[in-house]
Amino acid sequence: MPYPTKYNRQYDYVSYQNANPTRPLPATKVNADLNQVQLSTTEIIDFLKKSIRADGKIMNAAIGRDQIDPSVNLGFTPPTEWEAGVLYTANTSTVFYGDAFYSALVTHTSAGSFDPSKWLLIADFQAIADEAALAAINSNPNLHAISLLTSAADKGIVFTGSGTAMTFDLSAFSRTLLDDTTAGGMLTTLGVSAFAQTVLDDADGAAVMTTIGALPKAGGTMTGALVLAADPAAPLQAATKQYVDAVAQGLDTKPSVIAATTASITLSAPQTIDGIAVIAGDRVLVKNQSTASQNGIYVVAAGAWTRATDADAWTELPGAFVFVEKGTVNADCGFVCTVDAGGTIGSTNVTFAQFSGAGTYSATGGVTLTGTQFSLTTAADFTIKSNISGGTAAPTDNTITAVLDKQFGSTRGSVVYRGASGWAAATPGSSGQFWKTLGAGADPLWASIPGGGDMLSTNNLSDVVSASTSRDNIKASSLFSHPGCGRLTKSGANLLFAPLKGNKIVINSVEQTIPDAGVTLAPPATSGTLYYIYAYMVSTTLTLEASTTGHATQAGTGIEIKSGDATRTMVGWARTVSSAWVDSLTQRFVISYYNRRPLTLLATNGSDLTGVVSTSFIEVSTALRVEFIATGDDAQLLSVAGSSFNTSANAITFSTFGVDGVAVAAPILQYDQVTASYAGQFGAALPVVLSEGYHSVSLFTKVNISSGTWKQNSITSAQVWG
Repeated sequence: MPYPTKYNRQYDYVSYQNANPTRPLPATKVNADLNQVQLSTTEIIDFLKKSIRADGKIMNAAIGRDQIDPSVNLGFTPPTEWEAGVLYTANTSTVFYGDAFYSALVTHTSAGSFDPSKWLLIADFQAIADEAALAAINSNPNLHAISLLTSAADKGIVFTGSGTAMTFDLSAFSRTLLDDTTAGGMLTTLGVSAFAQTVLDDADGAAVMTTIGALPKAGGTMTGALVLAADPAAPLQAATKQYVDAVAQGLDTKPSVIAATTASITLSAPQTIDGIAVIAGDRVLVKNQSTASQNGIYVVAAGAWTRATDADAWTELPGAFVFVEKGTVNADCGFVCTVDAGGTIGSTNVTFAQFSGAGTYSATGGVTLTGTQFSLTTAADFTIKSNISGGTAAPTDNTITAVLDKQFGSTRGSVVYRGASGWAAATPGSSGQFWKTLGAGADPLWASIPGGGDMLSTNNLSDVVSASTSRDNIKASSLFSHPGCGRLTKSGANLLFAPLKGNKIVINSVEQTIPDAGVTLAPPATSGTLYYIYAYMVSTTLTLEASTTGHATQAGTGIEIKSGDATRTMVGWARTVSSAWVDSLTQRFVISYYNRRPLTLLATNGSDLTGVVSTSFIEVSTALRVEFIATGDDAQLLSVAGSSFNTSANAITFSTFGVDGVAVAAPILQYDQVTASYAGQFGAALPVVLSEGYHSVSLFTKVNISSGTWKQNSITSAQVWG
């Protein structure tokens, strides 16, 4: 574009004032000078906008090859037209494709069609050309004057001078002429002029086209670009490039917004959004409301804000794309609305995700950038990315030993522990000392054996000839060395108590040995009875007993025994079903007292559970019930999950846990559906500590209206210890 018009003063006001000290300055002269100042200022601003952005930085694409010295290396090979079957190198190869200039993002051999995901768009020449055309229009003072007018019905436009214009009322005649739908109607309104007569006298259509200087419908060449005023709104209207680009990406492009929120705001009055003071009439993208249904595109007002007319109906939101002009965080970023069709403005949550953003990035200091994905640089096995140089440096791969040596020193025999204010290292103790802990809240330390001696001589466990002597040396009783080392399980039809993590068990204050093959117990002829399983001695033989008598803690040892009978040591619980011991995925009825491990329960249903009409919680099906024995001192993790729907629109299905036949107060899993029979998922886990004994857990359900269905993927599960 040409340089801005230089301002030349139009009149000598000092001389005029000296000659006419009591008269005001001539208004027409002042107005002419001010108009000239305005013109020069406007052209200067427009000129600067072509190379400098609003934040003071150089405009993208303002500097090209013509502005760069030939000695400067642009970092890529000279571009060629894109072709299929060619090997392109990442960050080096460049091509022209369509009206754009691209740089390869990844090294690849091109397929049969151009893949935009493998290329970085450097310049869109069509967009640049469009922008240049728009700038040329804005630089025309007459067109600029028209752009400042406010449109209204039944108005025309007239220029009042160079660079100034105004609207005027169209007369009834003018409206009649404009409303005519045929040439005959217009001739009737206007009368037949000489020009019109000439057109009518032309022998054929080609002669008429010559007379009026118009292009024929077929053939002819338009020498300039056709600029459309807006995106198409009707089926047969011409489409703009931006409209076609948006449709190709599945987007519904909206006019840009001034700023976008970064946190929840009050939707009223002018305020500062992302560092930008927005005023009445500005468009703002609201995307961070604590109540997500309030999100959307708004117009700022002195009072309550209103949704923009192009985004105030749900049908206008799916795929809506909007560009943010300004802001500390969101400037030059594009956001797309990720909702689906079928929602309701004001009640259904509205979400926006960033679709595009300005700027380039580089990765250093142990971070790798691949395309747009940042990741940590890989490290060698058994190393830590760290800096142990003693100064500021990029992290490198260091062994754990090197890191600890740097932090605590490399003296052999040092001990690292958690101190009051952080991790610390204690220097090696004296020969024969032991590492003594003082409990939580105190630092450990090296200590000597009470009463003298050390761990290497008189109190050493290696210089004795029997286990009893060893226990005497460390002042320990055999009652505490092996309180119970086995585990109770189901083996075949019987219970089996076998060695695990040792083979000792204390019975009646005497340490006994569990046989390598274990001991078994057949089921009694009962059903639904909870038994306490005890181990006792028959002469020298370890034997199991099933009793309905509960257990108690033996004084002095802490061992669980049969209540009132120290000759029986408890080893677990079991429950019969139809004269059999049972341990299955839905019934965990064999629980070990010693060496407990997590046991899983899972109940499923093979088909949909339909016709649930109860408005209070009920067990939906016994097929979704799990049963187990709780120890009373271990936590159970209960879970329900699946999907459900109501046969009516705008209805609710509720799901929760039922423990021992009673629905729990919380959590209540509520699924609100808009469309009838549209299934939604539910799921929750509930950690509990249930009392010792038999318990059951099942899926409980209800509806608020109509009928509910729980799909065949619904489950009840639990994890217990035993």
